[in-house]
Formats: sequence, C-alpha cells, structure tokens
Amino acid sequence: MSKFSNRINKWVKFSFSILGVLLINTFSFVYAADVPITEVWWPFEGAHFNNTSTNIPFKGMLQNTLINDYQMFWQVDGGTLNVMPTSYEGYPHKESTVDLSGWNWKGANSYKLTFKSKNNNGDFISEKSVNIYVDTPTSTPIPIAVSQPVIVAQPIIVSAIVTPLNLNINVWWPANNAILDVTSPFKAVVDGKNVTEYKMFWQVDNGNLSEMFDNATDYPHKESLVDMSGWKWRGGTSTNPYGPYILTFIAKDLNGNTVGKIDKTIYVKNIVQPTIITTLNNTSNTSGIFSGKKFYVNPSSSAAKAVSQMTNTTDINLMKKISSNSVATWLGGWSTPLDIQKVMKASKADLAMPIFVVYNIPSRDCGSYSSGGSNNVDSYKTWINMVAQNIKNDNVNGVIVVLEPDSLSQLDCLSDSMKNDRFSMLNYAVKTLKQSNAYVYLDAGHANWIAPVDMSDRLQKAGIASADGFSLNVSNFQSSDENTVYGKDISARVGNKHFIIDSSRNGNGSNGEWCNPSGRSLGNKPSANTGDSLIDAYLWIKAPGESDGNCNGGPSAGTWWLEYALGLARLTNW
Repeated sequence: MSKFSNRINKWVKFSFSILGVLLINTFSFVYAADVPITEVWWPFEGAHFNNTSTNIPFKGMLQNTLINDYQMFWQVDGGTLNVMPTSYEGYPHKESTVDLSGWNWKGANSYKLTFKSKNNNGDFISEKSVNIYVDTPTSTPIPIAVSQPVIVAQPIIVSAIVTPLNLNINVWWPANNAILDVTSPFKAVVDGKNVTEYKMFWQVDNGNLSEMFDNATDYPHKESLVDMSGWKWRGGTSTNPYGPYILTFIAKDLNGNTVGKIDKTIYVKNIVQPTIITTLNNTSNTSGIFSGKKFYVNPSSSAAKAVSQMTNTTDINLMKKISSNSVATWLGGWSTPLDIQKVMKASKADLAMPIFVVYNIPSRDCGSYSSGGSNNVDSYKTWINMVAQNIKNDNVNGVIVVLEPDSLSQLDCLSDSMKNDRFSMLNYAVKTLKQSNAYVYLDAGHANWIAPVDMSDRLQKAGIASADGFSLNVSNFQSSDENTVYGKDISARVGNKHFIIDSSRNGNGSNGEWCNPSGRSLGNKPSANTGDSLIDAYLWIKAPGESDGNCNGGPSAGTWWLEYALGLARLTNW
C-alpha cells in the first residue's frame, strides 16, 4: 500500500472516530434533555360541537418550553397543517379560532384532531391527537366547555372520573386535585343538555346542597362564586394547603330527580391571619418613610413634549395632568451609564427623589410584548453592578428602585433550573442595589393574579427579607383598594414588609383587560401621603400614555401614544 493510501486510511479512521464521538454526545444530549410534551387545553377528548359553530378556539402548549421557542399547528384527519398564533390570555399558549360549519364529511363519526409542534429549526418535536365530534343540530344545542379560569399556576384542565349515572357532568373548574385560594368560581355543564333543562348543585364532604346558576360567559353553563374562608375543618399548617375536601357536583332534572353526579378532590389554601383584618382599618398614619420628600418630575418627558407642541387649550390642560406628575424611569438593556447619571444629576438639582424601574431579567415577560432581557445570569449581574454604581451618589433624597416587574408573577413559563436562576438573580440584585443606599421594592404582580400564599413564598425566595418591600399593580389597572387588601395579606406573610402601588392608570379600576383597555383613567397622584402605615407611596411606575403592546389599536410596547394619554386624562375626576 502506498504512503498516500496509508494517509487516506488513517484520515478516514480518524474522521469516523470523531464522528462517533459527536454522535454519542448528540444522542446523550437528546436523551438527557426534557422531551417536549404537548398539552391540549381545548377541545377535550370526545368533545361534541354542532356544525353551525364558527368560532371554536383550539388551544395547546408545550410543557417546559418557552412560547417563542416553538411553532404549533393543528390538522384534522391528517390534512393541511394550520399554524396556531401565540396567545397570552391567561397563560402563554398557542390558539386558533376555527370555523366548523364545513365539517360534514364524517357524519356521526369522530374527527381526529392533531396538534403538532416544530422547533425553531423546523423539526417536528411533539404531537398529540384528540377525537372530537361535529353534530348536526337536533332539538337542543350541545354545551361547549371553551375556557378555564386561571386560578392556580398550572393552567391545564384535568378531566375527572364520572360516576355511572345517566348524564355526564363536565366540570370546567375546579380541576381534580386543584389547590384553590379563599374565593373561586365553580363551573360545570351537563353534556348534551341546554342549561335550562336541568339544575346543578355542589356540596362539600356530603354537606348541604348549594344551587349553581346560569352563566352565559364564553358558553352557557352553571356557575357559583364560592367563598371558602370558613373551610378549616380539614386542618393544615401555615405552609401546606388544607384538605383534601371532596367536592361533589349533582345534576337534577326539573322534577328534582338526580340525573348525574361527579366527585372531585380539591385543596384550599386558607391561612387567614386576624392581623390582616385589623390593619385594613388602620388609617391613622398619613405619611410614610418618604414623608416630606419630593418625587422627581422629568421636564423632558413625552407628556411634557406633547404639551409644548399643542395649541388646543383643553388638550393642554388634560396633558398637564400627566406632565406635572412624577413618572418612573425604566432601565433595561437600552440604558447607558450616561442615561442614569443624567436623571441622578437632574433630580439632585431639583432636590427630588428619582424613581427607577430595573427591567432586564433574562426571559423577560415570557416572550410577550416586552420580551428581551440579559442573555444569562452573569451578564445580568454585570448589568446590575453598572446600575448600582451609577445610582450611588450623594443625593440626600435617596433613590427608589422597583425591581423586575412581573418576574415573580411569570415564573410558570420557566423550567425548574431557570426558576432557580431567577431567584438567584433577584437576590443578587436586591443586595447589590441596597449597597447603593437605594430603597428596593421587589415586584409582586397585582391583586388578581397570583394567590397571596404563593406570591409570599416567591418573594421570600427572591430575597424580600433584604428589600424594603414590594411593588403592586405595575403597568396594570387594578384599583388601589383591591391592591391594598392583597398587599396587606402578603405583608402579613413576609414579616410586615411595606409596599408601593402603581396608581398611574387605575382610577377606574380594571375591566378585565391588561393591554390598552378602553375607559381607564389616571389614579392617585404620586404621593407619600397614603393614609396607611403599610403603603409607602402611590407612584406612577408605568408612564400614562405609553402603549402596552400591539393590541386594541396600540403601537408597540413602550411607545408613546398621545390619543391614549388624552383618554386617560379626560376620564380622570381630579
């Protein structure tokens, strides 16, 4: 064999050995990684629709996968793949609204509905199928369970086992083994029956029957809003939920005969502390730790610039309601040391206290309208160091920092390791910013998002013990009264820490929407005189007039929107 042939032979052997190593490593990685699992929220297996239905939502998601890291499609009976857009209503998922009026080729037989997902490389990575039925209407429409309320962190509907009676009860909420807070809706329907044809009752642990009433929201069903504050007979501790309770739904015909029954096991987080009740009425203190301090008003804000360009007197006066008040400065990956120094210098000259929002955590906003953030843990810590270095000066008024809005409320889109990283980063940020003599408030969402017992646990893991307190309602619309009740519940669980409330757009409370809702107004003016010893300040953390995102006619998130700003001011009573 020639020297040339020997070299070729050695090169081929070496190449195959390298290829073998690469293949082994590749397969090891695939084997070790979490296999994506498709969850179909709706429709259920065996769900019935009628062939006049034109707006049926198909909803699904991949477990342990960020919403922007995959595409999802639906197909029927192996046909065309239809892409499902991303929806953030309730919890990030994929959703399509489907017209079933042309689905007639199977008659009374089932249609195979398949949800398929691709990664960002275009490879199929997961799928799941359910069988559904599209019926020709007869005498009565068939109820459809379209939605599930987001009461707990895991937004996945679990089918319950039906007792062998004549009619099938479909319980929309609560799911089997659900962990509920003090108040929750109970929702159920009888398959194949109009809601006017039967009555529905619930009972707990074989106790008294409580009737449920008709509700047409989403689709006609039976519903009760249940106060479980007295559900304490099962015992429990301050760290574990009470239970289990056996919740029974019973359907009766109009003659009073039982025609369906189903049992579900639930738990109730019912740790009520009497101190919360007493502190709610404590209004003797009218000023908190920021008493006598002035909050910095930016003379070059978007609202101030709008005033300078207006000629209509009415609009000028409306816009001055915004421009004359303090609004927080948001810091993210776009911010430079010079940006921070400029605010620090101007606030010092004005003898005022600046307010900053630190907003750069990795996987920010779960990939929604305000997605972004630092690339990893190390880059985030480096960035925090830069912020801390530039807010530390001789401003005798101090600095307020609101730390990472939504970062604790939006944990459920993260894997377990990513959650641990987030807690680590927040702890680091709290301690580092405190070393710069800042007043630091960890964000805790708002009154209608995460249960107080869950949020207090998250705050403790994030370092609330080292912080000055927590912030509520950032960029949202829940009323100050609602957030006060919620905040005091949390405070009692985390060492009586104080809190601040974003009142920039909550004058009319919430209408249930979070993204540029209509009919909202400015809330309490920024002030340290809150009338409550636990509330350090009402602040405008979200700038009134900045869009929440491309929804309800709005521009991209964070973009100044003059028409919306005027609308907020126009509906404000002060």
